[in-house]
Amino acid sequence: MADDVYLVDTTAWIYALRRDSIVRIRQRLEQLLQLNTVRITPYIRLELLANVRTEEEYQRLEKGLGAVIGAPVDETTWDLACRLGFSLRSKGVDLATPCVITAACAIRHQTVLLHADNGYDLAASHLQCSLESYAYLLPA
Repeated sequence: MADDVYLVDTTAWIYALRRDSIVRIRQRLEQLLQLNTVRITPYIRLELLANVRTEEEYQRLEKGLGAVIGAPVDETTWDLACRLGFSLRSKGVDLATPCVITAACAIRHQTVLLHADNGYDLAASHLQCSLESYAYLLPA
């Protein structure tokens, strides 16, 4: 797995960046950032930057995220997301639309999807990508 590239979902970023961060997630993200194996979608970048509280936090986070390689969400990815969303719902799996887009991007770019969201775990057997889940670390 040394050559793996990781698409890090918003949930993992949030639990890594919070003042009361979940240490295992923060340490894993720091490790992957040092290895330059983290990718981010424009949507995840939006979710992170749109929810900071101060201009200072915005500037700091924007600078940090600027060093992360983007995972483009092109027309092929959107088509894959549409098909994936339909397929999941037809099987009774209710994965939130932003998660469907992120999963489609991970599939398209052949990355490991690193997350802290139970929704991905529930859909795991229907996704054609590897998952690295930290959802089990979340408070009940």
